[in-house]
Amino acid sequence: MQLEERFWNKVQRGKADECWEWTGCIDGYGKFKLNGKTQGAHRVAYKLCIGEPGALLVLHTCDNRKCCNPKHLFLGTNADNAADKVRKGRNYVPDVRGEMNGNAIVTKQEVDKWRLQRLAGVSIAEIARREGKTYALVYGCVTGDRWGNNPHYKKRKGKYKSPVWLHKATGKAFSLP
Repeated sequence: MQLEERFWNKVQRGKADECWEWTGCIDGYGKFKLNGKTQGAHRVAYKLCIGEPGALLVLHTCDNRKCCNPKHLFLGTNADNAADKVRKGRNYVPDVRGEMNGNAIVTKQEVDKWRLQRLAGVSIAEIARREGKTYALVYGCVTGDRWGNNPHYKKRKGKYKSPVWLHKATGKAFSLP
């Protein structure tokens, strides 16, 4: 079987303006083995229909990774690809700190409560025992090793990086006992 026939047999072609989806091996993008080397199916489609892209990337106007329609493909650099991503609004990175993190096991309210208890002189071991949490978890939250993204928390430079807190009302710095 000829290369072009082998390739196009794995593409579900539609109308000229529609996406032509790759039906072969997919790893995000379609994959096709050409001359012993696995390549993006969209890149092979570009080579077969338009020409060798060289060192440039083959980008999609449609943002469909499986699309092999040569009318939906264009060449660009890494910078072009990044700019295209921003222009199309695909560069959103959610803030997943604190409670928004799917792995969070404590709330901001719990951490604030523990920090206030510690400032009042309650030991970390006692806080952990009362709350049914591990010493390491409470210690990390109280000292800022965890939940250090608190805007009222700063770390001192130094060997042990002991925490310095900013009082919300006065803005004055103070340390944990």
